[in-house]
Amino acid sequence: MADDRLDRLERRLAALEQIVRQLAQRADLASDASPPRPTPPPAPTARPSAGGGGPTPASTPVGPRPRRSFPIALPDLERWAGLRGLLAVGVVALIVAAGYLLKLAFDEGWISPVVRSVGGVVVGLIVGGLGFRLEGRGLRTYGASLIGTGAAIIYLSLWAAVALYGLVAPFTGLAGLALVSASVALVAAALDVEALGVAAALGLLVAPGVVGQRGHADALLAFLAITSGGLAFLALRQRLWRSATMVVAAGYFGLAAFRAASDATPLALVAYSAIGGALGLRTGLRQRWWETRLLAFVGAWTLLFVAADRLHPVAWAVVGGLVLAVPIWQTGLEHAARWPVAAGATALGEVLYFFLTPWFVSLLLLNAVSTSFAWRDGVVGAAIAIPYLIGGYPRGRLAFLTVGAAALALGILAQFEGVAAVWLLLLVGLAWAGADHARHRLDGRWMALGTVGVAALRLLGPEEAQRRVGGAFVDGWALALWGLSGAITILAAGGWRRDADRPDRMPMVLWSAAGAFLFGGVSLELVRWFHARALAPLTADLASGLAVSAWWLLFAAGLVVAGFRLARRPLRGVGITIVFLTLGKVALWDLASLEALYRVGSVFLLGLVSLFLAYLYHRADRAGRTTGDQAPTATPADIDGTA
Repeated sequence: MADDRLDRLERRLAALEQIVRQLAQRADLASDASPPRPTPPPAPTARPSAGGGGPTPASTPVGPRPRRSFPIALPDLERWAGLRGLLAVGVVALIVAAGYLLKLAFDEGWISPVVRSVGGVVVGLIVGGLGFRLEGRGLRTYGASLIGTGAAIIYLSLWAAVALYGLVAPFTGLAGLALVSASVALVAAALDVEALGVAAALGLLVAPGVVGQRGHADALLAFLAITSGGLAFLALRQRLWRSATMVVAAGYFGLAAFRAASDATPLALVAYSAIGGALGLRTGLRQRWWETRLLAFVGAWTLLFVAADRLHPVAWAVVGGLVLAVPIWQTGLEHAARWPVAAGATALGEVLYFFLTPWFVSLLLLNAVSTSFAWRDGVVGAAIAIPYLIGGYPRGRLAFLTVGAAALALGILAQFEGVAAVWLLLLVGLAWAGADHARHRLDGRWMALGTVGVAALRLLGPEEAQRRVGGAFVDGWALALWGLSGAITILAAGGWRRDADRPDRMPMVLWSAAGAFLFGGVSLELVRWFHARALAPLTADLASGLAVSAWWLLFAAGLVVAGFRLARRPLRGVGITIVFLTLGKVALWDLASLEALYRVGSVFLLGLVSLFLAYLYHRADRAGRTTGDQAPTATPADIDGTA
């Protein structure tokens, strides 16, 4: 893009020079036709003529002739074909020709391998020097292309000397290829041409595979680290070359690194992956280059896990994981957004890396403490949770709090079994809600909601249901269920700290959840209680069916009464709904299966409760008529269902 702008600027300057010359000529003609000035210029000095005759006037000094230019406005397609297409064809053809020439010379035996290799280097130097000279005269794109072509010819010649002819040892050839690519990188930095920088990065990072160098895995990692570091420094220094930086990251975590991973010293591989990955992540996150941070994140963690399998002690792998977490933490701490991304950013990768990093670190930490701590699962959860809570709670960073609260909850689940984990999660959830009230904040309530939700999932899971022992209503599972319903009730009754600036319907949702757990829990325990008695199976079914119907009706009546007393229409609506559900149960199930006495009792209870509720509604309706209203007196909250 910069080369195109320079080319257009050169054409405009050439056109401007031509216009200036035309104007100057017109001015000279006009001055000749104008009357003489008061003070005429002095006459030119005379000098003898060549033939010895009289004096002839001296010729006027003439400056250097301007270079011819072609200020022609080219169409876009023609301009692209002439400036880019033909240049690319020429460069590729020249490189292919050099390759075919080497192959043909090798097949026919025209010249010795030494002459072929040295000649290729000389030709490459000539082509590169010509490109450098043309670039200095303003042909940036053309000259840079020739420089790259010359470097490619030299590269191929050195490759032939190593791989085809065996004239140079692999290590020496690797050093030569690195020298060629480093020289191109320096030229690219001096000329500020990113395409040359990309070519240099490719040449450097594929050199180990080109020369076929095997073994010496640690030396190969050192070579990749040094060359990649130098290239990355140039790429970031030269106006942040994005493409060159991406190529550097791809080469750093490319095939050569993974080939050396199995043979390299584990500790060296940990240092290689941690340092390179941290620098790549920091650059990609700071500059918002998704390809660089993706390559760094995936490559670094993959190499780190490969090293952890052979590393003793594994604690060094944990250190490497913490180094990789540093740029993720820095990005999360620098931005004041709700999630750890820049304000207004939409990059999902930044958020994904933030939430994946602690779990990768926890895997390494779990492997490291597996033989050192009896409470290893709880230790891992606490080790992940504590730093995130410390980093997130003082300033209310929701992303850090989410990771910390999740790690703490998962650590509790991994360390404790049965209802003990449920009770501990409920206590932690209520502590989160209490911290909101103590610190006048609104973020802990979400942590409380999530922690209590995890407790509910654990309690209602199939594993806990199979562990139930003891009597109904009072065994460990049932008590934990009542504790869960009570904890949700505490949140609904005020534990959930409301936001005074906006309407909040979460308390109503919490009240509904608490009632649902109580309603369903008592129903299940009634069935379990009758089946645990010394009754015949049929008798237990009949008695439990009647008891469940009675419980549903009593629960519905309680909701309707509370709805009238508190002027809450939603409560009354739920109560009426449960009454009609009970009616359906009695009609479709109880009357079809219950024996005569139980059938009479079920229908009798349904009738009593229905009459009682109808009485309440008639009394409310009469009170409304006596006050001149057409409906029961209600508050605005009774109308819209909110408090």
